Amino acid sequence: MTAPDRTMLAAALSVLLGCSTHSTVPTPTTSFAVDTSYGTLSFHGTIDRADRGSDFEYRTHLDVTFHPDRNVNRTPTVDLIGCRFGASIPGNDNGPWRMLHEETLPISVHLTRDGETAHLPDLRFRLSKAIAAQARSVLIGVLEGHLLWPIPVHLQ
Repeated sequence: MTAPDRTMLAAALSVLLGCSTHSTVPTPTTSFAVDTSYGTLSFHGTIDRADRGSDFEYRTHLDVTFHPDRNVNRTPTVDLIGCRFGASIPGNDNGPWRMLHEETLPISVHLTRDGETAHLPDLRFRLSKAIAAQARSVLIGVLEGHLLWPIPVHLQ
């Protein structure tokens, strides 16, 4: 190997080794397909769960469609004000489920017509892996002042 070849090889290796100190390891991500409904709202899109070390990060990418004539949560219009994320376990003696983690982020979505669709804001929620390991249910739902629409997708 000639001196110029050694110099080029050394430069190439230093660039490669230098770049490796700044590279990031891909974050393992699970994507949950959402194509479901609860009463007067149907949901389509994905919810991604990314591994963030001691936490999971859940990211929503959802559209919501209004169906005012359905029986559950029947209402003439929908004014969504929040997106709730929670992890829970069954209560004692068939009592109510006990929340281990609950977080609500504000949203503003107004639906008035049958079949009207809107994109929900892309949101991020974090849940510690310790709580996720205990939880029997991890769910996301949307709410207005007096109604809650769970998005029936198992997020574990």
